[in-house]
Amino acid sequence: MQEYLRLYYAIISQVDHGVGRVLATLEELGIREDMAIVFTSDHGDMQGSHGHTGKQLPYEKSCGIPLIVSVPEGRKNHHCDCLISGIDLYPTILDMVSIPQKDHLQGKSFADYIFGREDTCENTVFAENMGKTAWKMVRHGDYKLAIDSDTQEPTVLFNVKDDPLELHNLVGDPAHQKRGEQLCKMIRDVFVV
Repeated sequence: MQEYLRLYYAIISQVDHGVGRVLATLEELGIREDMAIVFTSDHGDMQGSHGHTGKQLPYEKSCGIPLIVSVPEGRKNHHCDCLISGIDLYPTILDMVSIPQKDHLQGKSFADYIFGREDTCENTVFAENMGKTAWKMVRHGDYKLAIDSDTQEPTVLFNVKDDPLELHNLVGDPAHQKRGEQLCKMIRDVFVV
């Protein structure tokens, strides 16, 4: 595990260095203030959390991804807990350059939030994994539920605000049954299971 983490952090250092070079070049060319910069990734990494490495699990360490947006007239030094999905990036970029969103796009622009024209943004995202442990997931507000794609049964339910490390699975807890049913319905409505 120590070697795994050492290599992982070395990769992060390499990415940081590369991003720094790009930003420095934009500054040298005098065009940094004319650029919208978006930094993101396709997935997180478990890094030993819950005894796992790699990706493809319905935990925040794996599903949560970095997203940094910098635009000349946008919010500055602002941290946001909004739930943004990868499918929201394309409509947002179209919106930022005043190109109308196409009807077939599923994502929703969050450009109004970036520019400070709105103070709230989406609070629901969906995800799925089609690998050998196939699952479907919804994160709605403070809660996240994942179901097994084959059995359609809930596998994990977390209140990620109160339990950010996702140590207390609430599946089967009578106090959270209604919430679990609501989230299951949301998954079934979106994924048509």
